[in-house]
Amino acid sequence: AIVEGAAMEIQAETLKVKDLAEKSSLLANASRLDQLFGQQKLQLAAELQQLRAEAQELRQRQREMAELELEVTIQKVREVSQKLRESLENYRRTLERRALEMAQRHEELRSDRQAELQLAQEDFDRRLEELKTSLRREAEHARQSTEHAMLHMRRLHEAETSSQQ
Repeated sequence: AIVEGAAMEIQAETLKVKDLAEKSSLLANASRLDQLFGQQKLQLAAELQQLRAEAQELRQRQREMAELELEVTIQKVREVSQKLRESLENYRRTLERRALEMAQRHEELRSDRQAELQLAQEDFDRRLEELKTSLRREAEHARQSTEHAMLHMRRLHEAETSSQQ
């Protein structure tokens, strides 16, 4: 009985396979599957097309945003460059002004030193002249003292020679 039941089931399954394997049956099944999945395939194709369009639109927006950000960044770089150029120009002007101030200060110091040297030269010349005058007076005094001493010695000598006679 078990064998007969299994044989009958095998026969039934064989008939099903033959039905499925028949060409007309296969075409009918393919047509039926095409109808079932054709609509779904069209819907998926439409969804895919829509996703592609959305992706394209998203890429376009991203490109536009990137271009906008690039323009903003370029503008910021230009502003920073301009500020840097202005700062460098201000620094250059400051250096020039400081150099001019230092040159003026140097000239003032040189002028002051020149005046001090002139005063020192005049003081030196005055003292030298005073020293020369003092030395002349001392030389004159020494000469007069020597003459006076010589005159005194001559008189002593004359007095001695006249007393010896």
